[in-house]
Amino acid sequence: MDTACVLCNSMEKLFLQCTCGQNMHDSGPVTDYKGPYSPYYNLSFEDNHCHHLFTCPECGADQIISVPLVKI
Repeated sequence: MDTACVLCNSMEKLFLQCTCGQNMHDSGPVTDYKGPYSPYYNLSFEDNHCHHLFTCPECGADQIISVPLVKI
């Protein structure tokens, strides 16, 4: 059975608030920013999670959120 990320496939939206009070934006999966030898690259496929980078447009803070993959 195949799995998919609900955020990558627009099945759900996740809203996070930064410590500065602004809403953070989903900047996509961490693997979009890291190379194939980074520690996050294989982790996304081995632990059945998609790791998304959320960034704050106001203060520039960022946070990585692990999103469980769902069976489709």
